[in-house]
Parts: sequence; C-alpha cells; structure tokens
Amino acid sequence: MSVTTVVINGTTGVGKSTTLQALGAVLAEQRSPHALVDFDFLSLAWPAPADDPFKVRLGLRNLAAVAANYRVAGW
Repeated sequence: MSVTTVVINGTTGVGKSTTLQALGAVLAEQRSPHALVDFDFLSLAWPAPADDPFKVRLGLRNLAAVAANYRVAGW
C-alpha cells in the first residue's frame, strides 16, 4: 500500500488547522481515502513537564498510537 504524508507546519495562528480541514474537504470531494491528525490536539495536557514544555514526548507517543489505530482500520 502506498501512503502519502502531508505535514503542515508553521507558527501559532497562521492557519494550519484551517488548512488541514480544507485539505480534508478536497480529499473527501475527490473520494480519496485519508486520515487527518492535528498534532496540537495530541499534546493537549496541563501542566507541561519542566523538561518538555511543549509536550512533544506526549504528542509523539499519542501520534504513534493514533497511527497504529488508523493502520488497523485500513487507512
């Protein structure tokens, strides 16, 4: 199975989530199977560890779990 990954990166408030949603709409219109993951939502927790203020470790662990679930489900 061939998989294409698109990473949208940028500073706060530039429209990454909006762009992600728009991309999802285009892919759905094309009837192209896809999965959308917003990394910001994977690391929403408080308080942040002192040695990981942006909660990257938590986000990466959650991303691994979400990716595995998508693969099992066929995406």
